[in-house]
Amino acid sequence: MADTTKELTFPPVVETVIGVQFERLPKFSAGHAGWFLKGYLTEEWADATMQDAPRIDDQFERFGAQRKWAQPAIMMRNVGPERVQIVRADGERMIQIQDTRFIYNWQKRENRYPTFEILAQEFYSLLGHFRRFVQDSKLTEIKENQWEITYIDHIPKGDLWQEVGDWEHVIPDLFLPAPNTDTISGEWAIPIEEERGRVHIQLRYGLLADVSEIMSLNFTARGAVRESLGWGLEQGIDLGHSAIERLFFGMVSDQAKAFWSHP
Repeated sequence: MADTTKELTFPPVVETVIGVQFERLPKFSAGHAGWFLKGYLTEEWADATMQDAPRIDDQFERFGAQRKWAQPAIMMRNVGPERVQIVRADGERMIQIQDTRFIYNWQKRENRYPTFEILAQEFYSLLGHFRRFVQDSKLTEIKENQWEITYIDHIPKGDLWQEVGDWEHVIPDLFLPAPNTDTISGEWAIPIEEERGRVHIQLRYGLLADVSEIMSLNFTARGAVRESLGWGLEQGIDLGHSAIERLFFGMVSDQAKAFWSHP
């Protein structure tokens, strides 16, 4: 979900992810992530913990003759170290690093969604520290090739829906094959103007750890960084954010927006 705090008091977003993909840093290792944490992050990260996670394959949005119809995001398998997650002590912020990516997560705990503007500012500041680290450690330089922004929304069973057949009260144009549908899932890929990227939408029924039922509505916008065309990293992330915001507000019902606008 996009930055709805200007219009929604309690948006359903539970996680926001802002990231950049770049050409592989050949000498990068998990040890470099520890060096970055100890030597280049601010005091608020002093008690952060580190954990390993599977690496993320390179992803590129292709158009025209370059596009594989059955696979809108082309995966490029790299051989290299896994992804390292640096989790702040409060659990609300996380930095993820691998030899081709720098990612920043906000994860909902007790506090409200801090707005896109704040998270983007934090991302660019941390990425600046990482650029300096890469330069200082002689890892070559960061050559960006894709930007990405994701919003994960959880809409719990209760006020807006009681069964999957009620999902049309949240997304009015959602096609349901029968009113007594037990579960539903869907995926859509929508191009961004001038073929600068796509927004990928995923709709799922899910169960949380406490067995509560949710409608999971996720948006990921991704596109190329091409400085020669004026498609810089910041311009791309802003473009993706705006595209997600338009789609979200165009999809959800007035009833849902009214519910998220009041305590």
